[in-house]
Amino acid sequence: MNGIEFLDLVKARESRHIRGIVLTGDTSPHFIDMACRSGWPVLFKPIDTNSLRLSIESVLTEHGAEVASITVADPEPNLRHQPAH
Repeated sequence: MNGIEFLDLVKARESRHIRGIVLTGDTSPHFIDMACRSGWPVLFKPIDTNSLRLSIESVLTEHGAEVASITVADPEPNLRHQPAH
C-alpha cells in the first residue's frame, strides 16, 4: 500500500474531513500519474524542510479547522494516533 492508497483508505473510513500529504521518492511514470489524479498534495524526495513546513501549514489551514490528531503511517498495518502539539 502506498501513501495515496493509505490516505484514500483513511478518508473512506472517517466521517470527518481528512487532510494529508504524500511524501515519496517514487518518480515512476505510473506513480506520478496516480499522484496527479489523486487529489492529495504530493511532495517528492528529497525535499527541503522549508518546503515541507509550508506544505504542512497549507494543508492544516486549508479548511480553517484545528488539528486534533496526527495519523502516522508506517510499514506495520496498524494506525497509530498521536496528539497534535
